[in-house]
Amino acid sequence: MMRWDRVHHHTLAGMCQIMGGDLDYSTLLRVTRRVTGNEREVWRAFQRAVFNVLASNRDDHGKNHGFLYLDGQWSVGPAYDLTFSNASVLPERGMIVLGERMRVDEKDLVRLAANEALEWRKAGEIIDETHRALSQWDDIAASVAVPEHRTIEIKRLLRAV
Repeated sequence: MMRWDRVHHHTLAGMCQIMGGDLDYSTLLRVTRRVTGNEREVWRAFQRAVFNVLASNRDDHGKNHGFLYLDGQWSVGPAYDLTFSNASVLPERGMIVLGERMRVDEKDLVRLAANEALEWRKAGEIIDETHRALSQWDDIAASVAVPEHRTIEIKRLLRAV
């Protein structure tokens, strides 16, 4: 197993020299395209945006998006600090989606893709795939012994996203 702490890593916030909450997913996709030069990596970054919105991870600020430099090539780093956030407790997202921090939905994600020259049908497939993955919440929660009352609460809140 390779230790990733021995690999060059740079956060989106560090690359943009913006440490506050002024970053948005358009910037993530543009920086990914420019730094990696690889559309597959841009789709990975879009997938991350979709997951964060649909799974209600509102702690998705610029320090929680990173890039790895391996063998002379930048790529989107592994997902980290993925945290479910109850919107009534933490109403604002760390990353802006098309100017919006609070009420972001699937239409916004499709528009984000279109604005960044990503094909809308594939964007829709990623959204559907993410919904299917999130629909397995009960099984995942049971497998790691999440208390039943929390499982039910999170499932209810995931449906509202």
